[in-house]
Amino acid sequence: MAQGRPRKIRSDSSSEMVKRLSRSDGTIAVPDGMNLETEELRVIWDQFTRARRQEDWRDMDLVLLEKVVRFEVKIRDCERVIQDQGMILETKRGTPIKNPLVDIQDGYLRQMLAVIRTMSLGTNGQDRRTLANNKHDDDEAARKLREMGAPKLLAV
Repeated sequence: MAQGRPRKIRSDSSSEMVKRLSRSDGTIAVPDGMNLETEELRVIWDQFTRARRQEDWRDMDLVLLEKVVRFEVKIRDCERVIQDQGMILETKRGTPIKNPLVDIQDGYLRQMLAVIRTMSLGTNGQDRRTLANNKHDDDEAARKLREMGAPKLLAV
């Protein structure tokens, strides 16, 4: 590979977009075309954007993240109403029924968790505890078993 001038970073790249969207306090600003109208939406946005380093956010992830934030607000709204009304309601005849908002809240939660799983927000690639096939940890566990005289249970 030729040594020359450093490769120019395109202005329309994801990393450049994140730099433009990053605020001085290290949080990610909402991309153009999206509007987080309330303070609650902005607070939740900041909480979720801290799940990754600034340079790891792609533009599509930020679009999906906005949907996650909106789901979270809807879930909280349902929770407040359910707390006021109760989990069980009564019909006009006095028959107890499950509050229909419970199913609506469950639907929002399932959709939100599906998006979070898709984006892998619950894991951190830099954190050894979340890496799946960590050979070093397997070797360390096998060494400790051998030291204790335990039979070899796992193929290492």
